Amino acid sequence: MAVTYAELVDQLNLVIGESHDGRLDETAIVNQAGRYLVSMHPWRWRQRPSFTMDLVNGQSYLELPPDFNEGDEIVSVSMTDNLSYGVELTTQAEIDMLRANTILTPSFYYVAVSFPNQKDLTSPQARPRLELHPTPTSDSADALRLSYRGGWTELSLPSNRANIPETFDFALIQCIRAFGAYYITNSYTHVDALVKSESIMSLKKSSGGVQTNLGTMLGGIGRSTMGKSWNFTTAGPA
Repeated sequence: MAVTYAELVDQLNLVIGESHDGRLDETAIVNQAGRYLVSMHPWRWRQRPSFTMDLVNGQSYLELPPDFNEGDEIVSVSMTDNLSYGVELTTQAEIDMLRANTILTPSFYYVAVSFPNQKDLTSPQARPRLELHPTPTSDSADALRLSYRGGWTELSLPSNRANIPETFDFALIQCIRAFGAYYITNSYTHVDALVKSESIMSLKKSSGGVQTNLGTMLGGIGRSTMGKSWNFTTAGPA
């Protein structure tokens, strides 16, 4: 099994000491290190099962998965029923332009990630969502399918386990120790050295080899965008 939060705190205290400065938050450091490890590379184990999203009458955005946060990555968005509409990933600026143009009648849904403002200064930033155009005129359950790479799952209780493969336990411990050293020395030396280490390079190679056969290459000028956008991100292993 993957390491627990209690075990990770023990590893952190080997660096910062059991009787460390009270201003050092063990939970914050452990989760900072975890987020750093996850964002370091598009690891294969970050690929989540597909998530379906509902179209809601009059709602100009889509709710992303409950575990989708900053650091996660959208791989693709498609319709579950490709007979009527397709989906295009685009930019917020493009969607704003399309929303302002009342003459066009799109045959696609256009989507783009946005990060709504916090409600007030005492609230955290709102969760990301997918801006949507055109705005649906009726409800449709499970209308779109999202493929994405998940991020770090926050740990806080002693029995919580890191949501990573066991083979990455050592890398996570390295990250936590490196972050602990930063808070003690105020130097990024250990963190920078970790990124370039042979152990991390080896994990990147093994992660990319989990599935070496990705099937026939998709995309290209001869492929229609109806129902499946051109996607040049799946040409080979990470």
